[in-house]
Amino acid sequence: MPLSFWFAQGLSVVATIIVFISFQIKNKNVLLLLNVAVNALICAGLFLLEAYLGAAATAVAIVRGFLFFKMEKRPKWYAYFSLALVVALVIVSVIFTYENYFSLLMLAAIFALTYGFWQKNAVFIRVASICASTVFIVYNVFKLAYATIVLESMIILSCVIFLVRLYIEKRKQKNMPDIPPDVPPELGSNTLKND
Repeated sequence: MPLSFWFAQGLSVVATIIVFISFQIKNKNVLLLLNVAVNALICAGLFLLEAYLGAAATAVAIVRGFLFFKMEKRPKWYAYFSLALVVALVIVSVIFTYENYFSLLMLAAIFALTYGFWQKNAVFIRVASICASTVFIVYNVFKLAYATIVLESMIILSCVIFLVRLYIEKRKQKNMPDIPPDVPPELGSNTLKND
C-alpha cells in the first residue's frame, strides 16, 4: 500500500476521535465547529484515496458548517439562502464527480444531513446523521477507506448513545410525581406516613 493510503487512514483516525467527542455535545454551535474540523480531515483523506465524490461532498460539508454557524443570529432570509446555496453546491459536486447510481443515494444522504444541520433540533441532527453515515459506510467500503468506515460507525454509535440518553432522561421526567410548589420536597414523596 502506498504512503498516501496510510496517511489517509491516519487522518480518519483523528477525525474519529473528534466525532466521538462532538456528538456528546448538545450545543449546536460547538457541534458545527467540530464538524468543520472533522470534515476537513475526512476530505483530505478521501482525496488521497481518490474517492472524489466523497471528498467533494465533504468539502461542501465544510462550507455548510461555516454558513450554518450562528445562523439563528442572522436575518431570516439568510437561513433559506444558506440552505439553497448548500443544496446547489451538493448538486454541482455530485454532477462533476458522478460515478454511478450510488452517487444519487449519496446525494439523498447529504441532503438529509444538510437539512438536519439546518434545523435547530438536536434529535433530528442525530437521526439524519445515522441515515447518512449508513450510506457513507457503503461508499467507503468500495473506496477502501477503512478508517473512515470506523469513523462513520462511531458517528452512528455516538448518535445512538445520545438518543438513548435523551430517551432515558425523558422517561425519568415523565415518571416523576408532580409536587405542588408550596409543598416542601421532603413532604412531596409518595411515602408519607400517617401520624
